[in-house]
Formats: sequence, structure tokens, C-alpha cells
Amino acid sequence: MNMKEKNNIIFKKITSNKYVRHIFFAFISVIVFLWILLFSLDYYTRHGETYTVPDFNGLDAEKAEVLASENHVKCLVVDSVFDIRKPKGTIILQDPLPSTLVKHGRTVYLTVVASMPEQINVPNLIDLTQRQAVSLLEMYGLKIGNISYVPDVGRTVLKVLYKNRTLAEGAKVKIGSTIDLVIGKGSDNVSPEENETDNSQTTEKE
Repeated sequence: MNMKEKNNIIFKKITSNKYVRHIFFAFISVIVFLWILLFSLDYYTRHGETYTVPDFNGLDAEKAEVLASENHVKCLVVDSVFDIRKPKGTIILQDPLPSTLVKHGRTVYLTVVASMPEQINVPNLIDLTQRQAVSLLEMYGLKIGNISYVPDVGRTVLKVLYKNRTLAEGAKVKIGSTIDLVIGKGSDNVSPEENETDNSQTTEKE
């Protein structure tokens, strides 16, 4: 009896035993399952492969989509801010930042420049000094327009105007709007600007 015949006899004995056959097929099934699982994980994670996040700054949403696809990432606009220095609809912020290494298909969250300015509530400026009012307006992203002075016992803000219309506290205006102020001259009937000029001249003489 040659080796081939011996192997055939042994194989027949093994396969004829139903318990051995069940164990054999179970073993094969486990091997196949593990192979499929490892293949799936490798496909999903790209076996640790990373990609560099591109710089989306200054692009519009359509161009950002194309650039994201070319770099194996996704992008999503999640917020908008108003900035008069930047073109409307362009990307101004992104997370993660450019050059960050990420996995395949990572979503990059984008912030774009709003087409319309955000509206805010005008703060209460009445009875504030000129310096305080100007600082507060600038803090709120508003521009300082015309400042006029009228006779009054105090040197504080008496009126807040927007397009020649008196604004009440809490009135809504667009960020970047120009606000005019009406300020009292004080008991000596001298405007804050005139008073500062007089004080500087007196200091120079001394």
C-alpha cells in the first residue's frame, strides 16, 4: 500500500466520524469568520492609514466639498459668524485645524462668514460718560458715529441714535451699525472734548 492510499484511508476514517466532522467544520467556520472580521476591520480603519486635513480657509462650501473629497475627509458647515473683513459665504474657521492627521472619512467642522450681519441688543448707554459709552459700543461690535453735545448739568449720554432715530435700551441693530450719541456739556457748559483740550493746554503751560 502506497502513501497516497494510506492517506485516503485515514481521511475516510476521520470524515466518517460525525463528531470529528462537526469539529472540523466548526474549526473551518471559525477560521473563515475571523478572516472576514479582520478583513472588515482593516477595510474600515485602512490599517492605521492617516490623512492630512487640508486648509479650507477662504473657500466657499462647494469648493470645500471638492477639496475634502480629494483628501479623503468629509466637511460639514455647523456655524456662521459675521465679519465685514471677509467675503460672505467663505470659510473662516475649521475643526480640526489644517495639517492635522486624521483617519479616513473624518468630518471637518466648518464656520462660514454669514451673508447677513447678526443682530444684537443695544446696551444701556444712558448716564454713561463718553469714554464708557464708546468703549461699550466697540465691545459690542458697533461703530461710533456723530457725537453731539447739548446743554445739561451732567456730562453723560442723554440719547442714543441710529439713523436719526432714538434707540431704547435693548433695541436690535445689526453688528457693525453706526451709533450716534448725544452727550451733555455739564454745568460749565463745556463739552468733554473741549474740557480735555483745555486740560491738555493747561498741562503744557505748566
